[in-house]
Amino acid sequence: MPTFRIVGLDALPLPLEEFLLQAAAVLGEELRLEVAEEGISELETLSPVKTGKYRASHTPAVGEVVTRRLPNLPAYPIDGIARVQEALAGAPPSSVVYIANAVESKEGAGSYADILERGKSRMAPGGIYGPAVPALQARRATIVANAIARTRARLG
Repeated sequence: MPTFRIVGLDALPLPLEEFLLQAAAVLGEELRLEVAEEGISELETLSPVKTGKYRASHTPAVGEVVTRRLPNLPAYPIDGIARVQEALAGAPPSSVVYIANAVESKEGAGSYADILERGKSRMAPGGIYGPAVPALQARRATIVANAIARTRARLG
């Protein structure tokens, strides 16, 4: 069976099959991370900003949807990508990443995110999460290319 020598791993020969399995696992991790990072960035871009509370409250989680506002999220500055990386740190490769927003409305009419998603805002008449999906789908080739580049960087 052909072998590859992977620089940085003490030059141990690695069978092709094992290398491909490792590469596929790393690519899967990087693709999941890239999609989540692009997703939260798109949500932040589409979010209306009055106080910044809603925009800063897109909350990534692994394995569950966060339906409550987390107390440690400031209105500004936001760093959704750092929150994605933190949520994914140490998560199993097959785990599902969810991004949700549970900011309550001031009027007590339920979730502000639900109000926005139903088009009840002049600043976001088409919603936030709904338009984010086709925007990400339109960029899927770039997302995959970025994940491949990150995989190459990790594998050397």
